[in-house]
Amino acid sequence: MKNIRNEIVGEQLHRMRKNIVPSLAWGIIVVLLCLVSGSYIIKSKTGSDSFIESFHILSTSLLPMLTIGFIGFIVFTICLLLEDSL
Repeated sequence: MKNIRNEIVGEQLHRMRKNIVPSLAWGIIVVLLCLVSGSYIIKSKTGSDSFIESFHILSTSLLPMLTIGFIGFIVFTICLLLEDSL
């Protein structure tokens, strides 16, 4: 019985190791897409000419959104890691 449990745990760890790189890559892509789209929205709402200026406004005035995005990145990564084991 103990051997079967160790085998199952070993298989789950193998799946987690196999999926960590793609899940981290997808998480980073999602965060970057959120930041870029948010910058374009701010650029259109403020009438700014510069993308860098709108990104600066986004990163300084909307810090809670960045925090929520980071938490979402962590949750997204955990969900992808556990996807095969659920």
